[in-house]
Amino acid sequence: GEIERQFIGTTPLLNYETTVGEYRIEVDKEDYFLNQKDIAVLHNELTDVGIELEEKPGNILVSTTPENARIYLNGLFKGRSPIQLDQIPKGTYQFSMGTPFGEREQTITVQPNQQTKINNTFKKSKDYLIPATA
Repeated sequence: GEIERQFIGTTPLLNYETTVGEYRIEVDKEDYFLNQKDIAVLHNELTDVGIELEEKPGNILVSTTPENARIYLNGLFKGRSPIQLDQIPKGTYQFSMGTPFGEREQTITVQPNQQTKINNTFKKSKDYLIPATA
């Protein structure tokens, strides 16, 4: 048979009355993975339903001019530019780019379900590279 889907409100949802039976509860929120839980509602009993949502990871898109810079996230080598780093949990990270001429480090913040773009142009200056100024 066909299952009826019905929006019943937003959390916290308190004292929602329904008939006795079995139900599948779905909880969905922007930037989070949908989660669901099967419950049984009994006669004259309060059914407490706790559902935790997991944030969707973000990603980091890195491009440099010139290309082929070594890319590090929290000190761990991730590859060479250009590169996209996927499945990065929300948070603050130490990001660095290394070249034979030097390194550039910065703190970046990754948001759930969003792309953080890093684009650096380096100019050669004697024995090291410095970021070009806008």
